[in-house]
Amino acid sequence: MRVFLVGDFESDNGPGIANRKIRDAFGNNFEVSYSQATGKWRRIIEVFREIKKTDILVICSKSKLNYIAIKIARWEKKKILYIMHGYASYEVKIDNPGEKKSRLRNICKYESFVIDNVNKIVCVSKNFMELMMEQFPDYKSKFDYIYNSVDVKRIREQFLRSSSDVKNQILSVGGGMPRKNNICVAKAINNIYQVNEHLTYCVVGKEAVDGKEIKTYSFVRWFDHMSHMELIDQMNKSALYIQNSRFETFGLSIIEALAAGCSILISNNVGCKDLFTTIEESDIIYNVDDVQEIENKIKFLIDHGNNQRLWSGFQIDKVSKEWCSEKLGSIIYCLKG
Repeated sequence: MRVFLVGDFESDNGPGIANRKIRDAFGNNFEVSYSQATGKWRRIIEVFREIKKTDILVICSKSKLNYIAIKIARWEKKKILYIMHGYASYEVKIDNPGEKKSRLRNICKYESFVIDNVNKIVCVSKNFMELMMEQFPDYKSKFDYIYNSVDVKRIREQFLRSSSDVKNQILSVGGGMPRKNNICVAKAINNIYQVNEHLTYCVVGKEAVDGKEIKTYSFVRWFDHMSHMELIDQMNKSALYIQNSRFETFGLSIIEALAAGCSILISNNVGCKDLFTTIEESDIIYNVDDVQEIENKIKFLIDHGNNQRLWSGFQIDKVSKEWCSEKLGSIIYCLKG
């Protein structure tokens, strides 16, 4: 059976990395082709050509090209699978409450078109799937989930060996995006910094809304961008990784940080949370705007690291290429009937 994947397979960000892993997982059971053309017209021609030859169209990224791809697939009577990494209309409301109504309408129109016209929607975590089923109750039967696959064993072997004994760095990704809420983490660290001036807070990502304020703290090291391997190296050099997200469909960096040797502090909103069977209340931020809660939990985890405990109870099999491949295979075969 042949599948054609439309999406971003080049970027060095979370979705791009996840898409490459999904592409490789499909390769275990199916004949796979995927987006490689560049330029608007070449991409459109590629979509026409590949959909005619394929059995299943798999949409992996948000793009206006998907309007065309879905219409062609439906005309050709091909089944359509949508890998849903994010919920754009919900995320825009968090990151930019003042967004123009016209743009928000366009985003909602796109999401409704995709959800209405595809045959199956695969979310990147169970928690995310359950949220989407609540948001779109009329389409409950369309939803399923996988977890993004992560090569944790390779990260563990490559980076944990070089782990230093003394680490004073705390790390977060997402820059100044309100959805990632790193500003509240910076405020919490500032309180601790008055006593422990050895702490540094490494923030990776675009300045966005909160970045300018975050950069005012003297203990902050800011990086607009890092390559994927540079980021994992910084994780290895950090004592604690914090993901204080208001909304997080999966949380690839959380798992990579765990594999690289970090202790982990995550919000109750992250999709990968249910992969940790040994997680405790001290590892979870329940109110992402409560600076005092964040401060207290940072202090506790600096003194009582949780990496070994969380790693011992982490469901590593569910982020393996093999698990992802098997789950995707079963979804595809059910789809074909």
